[in-house]
Amino acid sequence: IALVGARAVGKTYWGERLLTLSGIKCERIRNTTTREPRNEQDRQYYNFVTQEQFLGKAEEREFLEHVHYDGHYYGSSLREMRQVLKKSHGIFAITPEGAAELYRCRLEMNVEFVLMKAPPAVLKKNLERRGVLDPALQEKYIKDSERFVLPPSIPHRTIELTGMRCDESRVLDALLPLLSQH
Repeated sequence: IALVGARAVGKTYWGERLLTLSGIKCERIRNTTTREPRNEQDRQYYNFVTQEQFLGKAEEREFLEHVHYDGHYYGSSLREMRQVLKKSHGIFAITPEGAAELYRCRLEMNVEFVLMKAPPAVLKKNLERRGVLDPALQEKYIKDSERFVLPPSIPHRTIELTGMRCDESRVLDALLPLLSQH
């Protein structure tokens, strides 16, 4: 399952919920980044490397896609995807550009794309939980969220998050069947 969504929409949170509740063998596929970990737990979600290491991997075409965002590099390793998918289902976060690249690999692997969207108030609340308190920075990230769309040519589901308790059952009801059908 490829979760596509803006910063602070909850991709990591919902991926973790799915991993702990599915009862189906499923592993996290970690992305690679040059940013610093937010906390020790963050190392479960990302491979952290130096900028020099990242650029070397990019030059060797290790990444399916990579972006420079907010002063840091982020990349999705096709090699890591293949390793995880050899032994179990996988779940990970990816950019819309990465989703387009991954869609080109659809004959090699069976991928379900899920676009996660949230209104500005939910994004603002999630950013504050992360310690992003500067209103100008919050506004920038909320504005950036508008570019997280998938073209109609990529089959996907869209989950609209509300920030309410009902999201739990709605999101899991939408995601769990994706694991059991493959």
